[in-house]
Amino acid sequence: MLGKIADFLMTWIEAVMSTLAVAFMDAWTVIEQSYRRPFSHFMVRAKFVVYPLIAVAALFGAIAVAREFGHHTVIPTFLASPRRHRAVLAQFGAVAVGGSVLSVVGTALTIVAVALALPTTEFRFLISGGHIVQLLGAAMLAGATGAVLGAGLGALIRTVGGAVTGVTIALIIAPPLIVQLASETASWMPGVLANVLSGTGSDVTVPSAIAALAAWALIPAALGLVAVQRRDVA
Repeated sequence: MLGKIADFLMTWIEAVMSTLAVAFMDAWTVIEQSYRRPFSHFMVRAKFVVYPLIAVAALFGAIAVAREFGHHTVIPTFLASPRRHRAVLAQFGAVAVGGSVLSVVGTALTIVAVALALPTTEFRFLISGGHIVQLLGAAMLAGATGAVLGAGLGALIRTVGGAVTGVTIALIIAPPLIVQLASETASWMPGVLANVLSGTGSDVTVPSAIAALAAWALIPAALGLVAVQRRDVA
């Protein structure tokens, strides 16, 4: 028994360290390659921004919902609307809209800032207008799904600290562990699905990526909804 626990812990540590190492090497490569052509190279790298948007939106959704339970501001809402599922679904809808808007605005502002700076250099965009539209669409979907995922965990856990920890586990710690235990699941991890949506990956089809990413959000949302329905209002 102790041997199995030790093997699991070593696998987990190895997965986390490998992920951190890859992230560091990727960041260092960006720094090395971008100093001569910062804006044009950045526009290529911008296509990989979708997965971080999922994480940021998930934190937004988790904090927005969990703080209502933590501060008990959700109690008047439930008392005014005895059918709690409607109130919770309204919360999820609100954070989905908020997450998608924030993601699209953030991505658009980044693109505009780069576009305004490009005339001062001898370089140009390395992605086409069609890819920019695709990137904005991916950002919108990433923001919505990430926010709903976080909101579901916020409703399920109810504390801000716990919800933020849940998001960290769900999006950063769990995926590499799952892949370590079952390598065939690699194509269905959020990071890979985000790359497919932004046009930088082809592991699965775009409709499949949309459906899988929606599942990542809807499962914790459903669990949170059921928990709220069964939980005492106070």
